[in-house]
Amino acid sequence: MNNKNFALGLLVVEAIFLVGFLIFSRINYKNRFKEKYDLRNHFPYELNFEGRYSDNLFGNICGTIMGVCAVLFYVFFEPNFGDGYYLFTRIAGILYSISISFMIFVPMKMLKTHLLYTVIVIVFSFLSSFSIALNAMNAFNRTHNGVLLIPLILAVVICLFVMALIINPKINKWAKLEEVIEPDGTKSYKRPKWFVLAFTEWCLIFLSILIQAVVLINKFIY
Repeated sequence: MNNKNFALGLLVVEAIFLVGFLIFSRINYKNRFKEKYDLRNHFPYELNFEGRYSDNLFGNICGTIMGVCAVLFYVFFEPNFGDGYYLFTRIAGILYSISISFMIFVPMKMLKTHLLYTVIVIVFSFLSSFSIALNAMNAFNRTHNGVLLIPLILAVVICLFVMALIINPKINKWAKLEEVIEPDGTKSYKRPKWFVLAFTEWCLIFLSILIQAVVLINKFIY
């Protein structure tokens, strides 16, 4: 089987099961907590908050298959170990995919562990896209094929986006809540509309799909 077509199939399946994970998990969340799950201010792990794997069975099955497809994408995508940049992309991609799975399922009550996985995901999302950019740039320098500028530009844009997530000044105050004055004058606190760390984690999950797509584009072109 053509390994590029196999990788494309894995990416499509992964994207489908990501959608399934979101749909089933959000429905389950609303049934459990009687409120809408918002990707802008809810963490991925909250889809299974204080629940067992079986409490969100269909959603978690989709999430598990999604993670397996992501790892298999990098494991089987490039059998030629002669290309150092692709080898590094594979290693970074595998670690990226595994760390995302832990980030989704490790609750915030395990604060240090959860934040560690989030940092690992951020680091490897940057390194994956950076190595793709280097590979495309070197290939362009060798062949002067202008089409190779497509994955190069896409990879650079992803790198810049990840850097923007890192240097966002609000990230250091991610736990800050909004103060609300009730009609009776009492104060309460609620999450802001955009809870920066929660939204960042979702961005990193969606970026994993995009990075794999850029890997495929680069490989199909060169």
